[in-house]
Amino acid sequence: MSYTVSLAKCGSYNQSEVDSSAGKLLDNLGGISKFIKKGQKILLKPNVVSAMRPEEAGTTHPAVVEAVIKILKEQNCEILIGDNPFSEDAIGAMKTCGIYSVCKKNGVEIAVFDKKINALNEKALVVREFPLTHYFNEVDTIINIPKLKTHSQLYFTGAVKNLYSIMP
Repeated sequence: MSYTVSLAKCGSYNQSEVDSSAGKLLDNLGGISKFIKKGQKILLKPNVVSAMRPEEAGTTHPAVVEAVIKILKEQNCEILIGDNPFSEDAIGAMKTCGIYSVCKKNGVEIAVFDKKINALNEKALVVREFPLTHYFNEVDTIINIPKLKTHSQLYFTGAVKNLYSIMP
């Protein structure tokens, strides 16, 4: 099985540089319209593990979140941003890491993962039901925006571990 990966250099978190790099990443893959249709309802899932300032480099940087928001707004998407931090309330953690102000600036709704649904996969061989945030059934697409970092237990988690918190 082959996968396509897109890379673009970005030397800082300067918003215009991040915007440009995010655009290049998507252009390399065929553009956002290859993945997202105009007017869809999208849940952005950044990594807001706890209340950390952007310079602590433990959460998705707000400039990256804003770059994705701008791209989706060009598609006239309805955008929500949510996470379920382990130690703090979601709003407090988003305020500290800068994502809250990006949401307010861009008119994006914050999704607090406080209700769950049981998602059923009848074709599964072992686990057929997963508790997920209720937003799972309310959006057309979830876009994972993880923070590339190492992890004390797993050494490197890539983008997979970031999705754990959609299970409230």
